[in-house]
Amino acid sequence: MGVGQFHICSDTSLAELALIVSDNYQNKGIGRELLTHMMQLAKYRELKGFEGIVQTGNRPMLRICETISFSTVEKTLRKPGVYELKMYF
Repeated sequence: MGVGQFHICSDTSLAELALIVSDNYQNKGIGRELLTHMMQLAKYRELKGFEGIVQTGNRPMLRICETISFSTVEKTLRKPGVYELKMYF
């Protein structure tokens, strides 16, 4: 159905986030559940937040990142069609 993982970046205390949900299971809250669980794990490991690359057309992922309870979300256009996100707890 879906997979989420993060890789800790020791120099920033952030973790690079990767999240994917199969097309057949999208819009059912699975991505939000995966991200919430990964947030709990990252907080337990005393990380400051997540960072990642998201295509500008990936509205579901952008919406999740904007509506979940991060203290701050920084969105920077890195090149046409690609955002870099930094999401702090």
